[in-house]
Amino acid sequence: MYKSTIPVVFATNEKYAPFVSSCVESIKANSSKDYFYKIVVFNVDLAEDTQKRLADESCDNVSVECLDVSEYIENIKDKLYSHSYFSQEMYYRILIPDIFPNDEKVIYLDCDMIVLGDLSELYNIDIGSNAIAACRNLMHEKMRNYVQNTLLLDPNKYVNSGMLVINCQKFIDENIKDRIFEEINHHDILTYPDQDLINLVCKDSIFYLPLNWNYLWHLERLNRSSVKELLLNQEDLVEFKETSKDIKILHYTGDKKPWSYNAIEGADIFWEYAKACTFADIIYKSFFSMHRDLQKIKLLFIEFENQSVKLTCSYNVLNPENTDSYLISINNDLYVPTVSYKRQIRERDVLLSQRIFSFKIPLKKISSGKVSVCFIVNRRCYAFQYDKFFPLNGCEASYFAHNGVMMYRDGKSIVLEKCTLKKRIKKELAYLKQLLKSKDPYQKSSVSKRLAYFLTKPFISSRVWLISDRPSVAGDNGEALFSFLSSNKEYKKQIKPYFVIDAKSSDFKRLKKKGRVLKLSSFKHKLLSMHCVTKAVSQTNYELYNVIHTNYLKDILYKEKRVFLQHGITKDDISQSYSKYYHNFDLFVTAAYPEYESIIDNKNYGCDASVTKLTGFPRHDILRNEATKAIVITPTWRKELFYNNKRNEDAFKESEYFNAWHGLLTSERLIKLLRESNYEIWFVPHNNIECYLDLFSDLSDDIKILSGNKSYADIFSKGAILISDYSSNTFEFSYLRKPVIYYQFDAERFFASHTYKKGYFDYSQNGFGPVVTSEDELINEIEALISIKSEILPVYRDRIDSFFAFNDQNNSRRVVEEILKIRK
Repeated sequence: MYKSTIPVVFATNEKYAPFVSSCVESIKANSSKDYFYKIVVFNVDLAEDTQKRLADESCDNVSVECLDVSEYIENIKDKLYSHSYFSQEMYYRILIPDIFPNDEKVIYLDCDMIVLGDLSELYNIDIGSNAIAACRNLMHEKMRNYVQNTLLLDPNKYVNSGMLVINCQKFIDENIKDRIFEEINHHDILTYPDQDLINLVCKDSIFYLPLNWNYLWHLERLNRSSVKELLLNQEDLVEFKETSKDIKILHYTGDKKPWSYNAIEGADIFWEYAKACTFADIIYKSFFSMHRDLQKIKLLFIEFENQSVKLTCSYNVLNPENTDSYLISINNDLYVPTVSYKRQIRERDVLLSQRIFSFKIPLKKISSGKVSVCFIVNRRCYAFQYDKFFPLNGCEASYFAHNGVMMYRDGKSIVLEKCTLKKRIKKELAYLKQLLKSKDPYQKSSVSKRLAYFLTKPFISSRVWLISDRPSVAGDNGEALFSFLSSNKEYKKQIKPYFVIDAKSSDFKRLKKKGRVLKLSSFKHKLLSMHCVTKAVSQTNYELYNVIHTNYLKDILYKEKRVFLQHGITKDDISQSYSKYYHNFDLFVTAAYPEYESIIDNKNYGCDASVTKLTGFPRHDILRNEATKAIVITPTWRKELFYNNKRNEDAFKESEYFNAWHGLLTSERLIKLLRESNYEIWFVPHNNIECYLDLFSDLSDDIKILSGNKSYADIFSKGAILISDYSSNTFEFSYLRKPVIYYQFDAERFFASHTYKKGYFDYSQNGFGPVVTSEDELINEIEALISIKSEILPVYRDRIDSFFAFNDQNNSRRVVEEILKIRK
């Protein structure tokens, strides 16, 4: 009936048995019906129920049985005693040939694996006369040094023992088991004991399998480490990335396991099989128990509106199907909160289901007496926690006063009551006293900041707006808005604008000619950041929004309105990085109809129509169509081009990215076209790629490289044609109704690996120019545009006209008016 039987062995104890079950589920799901898979679980004294659950994993062509190997362990007990720091289970795999002497080969698997390929394919690989078959253990520098200098082995031939194909007869003939016990006596301490011993004894009898049969998952995380000793060398990194495209066995190596941390990369694969295995209830119960502290209620925001105080909360639960009964108690009156939104969040590498809801308390009720609010789950009062934007914090004495309302903590509840000057002074003194007594340096330093704020408040204008782009570079929506306000006397009585930028920036002196400029992180910047009423930024850099430690100043900073000017049209789903929950936006500026709709419709942003506004971008006001015979090329970046966050010239030169762009810029056909038409190219590399610009030194004189501090407004105004791959710069260029071409030579790989989710914008259906994937196609399109004097085709002009909301120079004015509205 079956072609053959494939023996598979696991070694486990009571703790790891559930994960054997999940791995068996993956074997079943990916097995061939032409083979019979005989799975044997080595153990010592597994509970009867555990053995039954494992046996229940059996199906038509898969059998699972448990084998107590106590007798075999007893026979080698004297060899284990003096090395008791080794776990007993490490010896199980070397017992396999003794227990299966009649089997040609046996596959051994660790418990922390998921099998994504068919084990019959692995079993049928001819391993010759070698004792074992295994996969190389790709390793970081620290491990490489250990293998080479301590074990005296070749790191490139060292294997991982989590998956082994054991040649039983060869194992017995070469007396490998006894040789392993002899080898133990030559080593006081081994870092990877079972694995080291197998490598030391079998080093001349190993068949090396493709790496995808034992994909070491922890290397993915280590590769992002800032510690050099924990990084793969370049050759191994390239091989590792290539292997990730076709994983046969996923090995959850490392300290973080998916059954404990369901948000680590690849954990979803484990849970897919775990939820179907016979231990699903135990795995889930253990997970929920381990992270119960993450199941909490947070106060997110407080807002004053329509004669009421609105509180927005979140309730985090581990289980999306949670059926807990939860209530809001307001002066002992119970209310069932209506959940407005559910979303998935990540905390400490754990995925949580977050339920967001709001409730209101009338100001009239607060003015007539104290209002006590608490959260009740299953009839038990839970203490509130306070999110980074809620004006209370972990200090018992923290309080908040605004609009005649005072709020403070009272045990597990919060209390709101009418605020008087006397009450506020009393609360502030108690708060300062607690901060002074604290051993936390941030709490102590907050005392001087709070005192500085109250002492300087009478002397600092309440009209201060802090505006910025990048910490050290201007030239974006921030500068455009600042220029408008600095030159427009209409708003002089309402707004006192400052631009914030690093004093070392080349833009610093230039901006000082336009208006007030603050040195980033200067004393004045820190002081005004406590007094300002508006912070308008095009980038959400931490040092721009939070120049001082804010946790103990949240009540003071509550008055500031946070405006996100953006630094480009949002065409993809970037809600994981830019949302009200992460940045507390009071105003989210947009410039295009579909962009605006995509943000208010996606609740992950938390920015409804009251926050998201369609105004146009301030920087569009300074764009002018002054086209010259210039073709602008603006490639985006690729995260994989930074090899361990460092320049790697050889790897970069071999990349598809370099070869595509360098090939285009050195194309004889393109150079000939430029000279015949009297055009030139302006190559504008992404900031992150500028460290490789020396590799473009062989370009002809017809191509200018515009790097460093460059004025995009000037480049876009004077350019005639724009070529890019996925850059949002194409929107700026198209705003001027000028032609663009999308050169997407690596589209499939780009969207598979990039950090954002694809949104509403489809380049082929919605793009403002043709999409090409080859150099010849691109040059054909350039030639066609030059022949019609760089005029944009009607089909693309119609798309642009229906995309952008405005085509005037009043964008800055609209932004200012929207900010003034939220100030009211």
